[in-house]
Amino acid sequence: MKVEGSGVPGKALDEIHVGDCYGESVELTTDRVDAFSALTGDFTGVHVDGGLPDQWGYSGRIVHGLLVSSFFSKILGTELPGARAVIGSVSFQFHAPVYVGETVEFGVEVKRVLAPLRSVQLDMTVDNRAGARCVSGKATCVYPK
Repeated sequence: MKVEGSGVPGKALDEIHVGDCYGESVELTTDRVDAFSALTGDFTGVHVDGGLPDQWGYSGRIVHGLLVSSFFSKILGTELPGARAVIGSVSFQFHAPVYVGETVEFGVEVKRVLAPLRSVQLDMTVDNRAGARCVSGKATCVYPK
């Protein structure tokens, strides 16, 4: 079952099934990147300096990888699995840069439901509009008793 932008406040563990997925698009704007730089103190040149990324062979300013991946906090916490579960662990691999101003597609899919452990394992992806995989990752979410 695919849910697009439902805003549903979370499913109980017995309502989660392998293959459940969720997707949404997010634009990574200059304002978001600048706010993330200010929040974290990460003013590395590839993120803030318009000329430096070009010198390093990139096509423009690069969005912080952890800013991109931070949107999974919202997705896991409010969409799938949602507000009834908490994030137990996450891991990410960064494959291609996301450029400031790009709109990317976030996807989450349930891969395993471990009822005795009250947990769900999910795959996470971020793809750009050209179809390139920018980020992949895995998450485990736990249902408290």
